[in-house]
Amino acid sequence: MKNITFIIPLAIFALMASTGFALAQERTTAERPTLQERLNEKRDTLLEKEDVEKRREATVETQEATTRVQGEAEERRVAAEEKAAQQQTQAQEKRAQALEGRILRIEALILRMGSRLGAATERLQILSERILSRVEKFEERGVDMQSVRNLLTTAGDTIIDAKNAVADIPILVTTISESLRAGETPADALASLREAVKGAVEKIRTAHRALVEAVVELKDAASEEDEGNEGDDEEENENSTE
Repeated sequence: MKNITFIIPLAIFALMASTGFALAQERTTAERPTLQERLNEKRDTLLEKEDVEKRREATVETQEATTRVQGEAEERRVAAEEKAAQQQTQAQEKRAQALEGRILRIEALILRMGSRLGAATERLQILSERILSRVEKFEERGVDMQSVRNLLTTAGDTIIDAKNAVADIPILVTTISESLRAGETPADALASLREAVKGAVEKIRTAHRALVEAVVELKDAASEEDEGNEGDDEEENENSTE
């Protein structure tokens, strides 16, 4: 009886132990999918981290590439602007050089023109002095030279006016050059020169016509004197013959 009493608790203990072991196995078995899930979660987390890192790196690379492309585009834009500015500056310099060359040619032309007109007035002055010398010689012989003197006076006054007009021509060089540099057209800038040259030429022609008339009258006076001398010689010859 005592043995039975002892065995029963042992049997109950063994049953409980086996039951607990079974429950433990069931619990362990039940927990295993949870562990796998955790592993899967960790793997997914790692993958997500890798994806996030890759996306971050890709974003950084994209931003860097965008910045690089924008920088290169900005450099090209700046280079293009600098090139355009340089070309514009070179074009302006070429236009300025061409303008200066044109101005120099115009200045040289004006000076040559003034020199030629000045030489023309000097020739007229010399001619007038020669005519005056002949007039004085005729007057010493008693020939009336008043009309020739009047023409010489007219010519002399006109020659003085012509010299003054010619002297004003070189002064116009500075004014014309400044007008051309200021953007005025050559036709407008040279208008004052045309007027000055036209006035000087007209005065030179007037003086020349007066001198030509004086020469003609001087020749006529010389012819009349010769005819008078011939008449006097013939009369003397007749008287000597008688």
